[in-house]
Amino acid sequence: FHNVRFSLLAPVSSAAQASAAIAAAGNTNARAFWSTQGEAVDALTALAVGAGDTSLDLGTAVIPIQGRHPMVLAQQALTVNENLEGQLILGLGVSHRPFVETTWGMSYATPVAQMAEYLDVLEPLLDRQEVDHAGQRWTMRGHITTTGDRPRLYLSALGPRMAQLAGARADGIVTWFVGPRSLETITVPAIDRGASAADRLRPELVAGFPVCVTSTPDEARRLANSQYGGLAALPTYRTTLEREGCDAPADLALIGTAAEVHDRVLDLERLGVTNLMADVFGSPDEKAATYEMLDGLTSVIDIREQESARMNP
Repeated sequence: FHNVRFSLLAPVSSAAQASAAIAAAGNTNARAFWSTQGEAVDALTALAVGAGDTSLDLGTAVIPIQGRHPMVLAQQALTVNENLEGQLILGLGVSHRPFVETTWGMSYATPVAQMAEYLDVLEPLLDRQEVDHAGQRWTMRGHITTTGDRPRLYLSALGPRMAQLAGARADGIVTWFVGPRSLETITVPAIDRGASAADRLRPELVAGFPVCVTSTPDEARRLANSQYGGLAALPTYRTTLEREGCDAPADLALIGTAAEVHDRVLDLERLGVTNLMADVFGSPDEKAATYEMLDGLTSVIDIREQESARMNP
């Protein structure tokens, strides 16, 4: 492995849990820790208070844009990034229609256009520029004086139009349950179209998957379908599964022996993935084996040689 690195994703339900998860991630060779933005703690706040003295990059995967005015988010992100001394990755997304329309009572129409307009307001604010914008969704007239360096900006992209927007305007792209077929034929080409049109290099591609190194793959698959089965109820994830010809979330999870998972990661690297965002799951022993395999991604010794040495001392 020459280009791929790994980071760790974990949902956290409290600031204390965020602190523990970041500290645990710091004991691995991970380059970053990502906090989800769900129904529990606020991801930005959790990263700020839980960071401790970590050297990891700390990212949000991802904050839905509909619930925060761009000025508010710019102030939050700059303040947190000042506290984190430049380690923040601000991951943004448009969430999902059932959540936005049912929980918030807001429109989910034209999500890519929503994101593009949001960036029109957010990006100059992050640069402390004056903004005079009155658009379809957002109005902003003025500027902010919040201190702190501008954070890196990543966009969640599950479809081609959002991937193209991210290629043109973001520092990175975050995918979740987007399989190799979609990455090769849809996501990466769309990113490259956006980057080419904007005359810039391809942004970092962070691909998120559940990962479990195990000797009992059938049990791990059952656990994966139990833990991640709710994804199939969301239209966007049903689409990603259908594109891969998959029936259930476990079909896209990285499950198998260390060598098998290693090969899956190598395949992802060949498709352009530069950062595997791993949601490690399984029993304590399986998690330990998974962390060992992930740590070995940076080793010059091939993982098959390591397994062969253990089996044939």
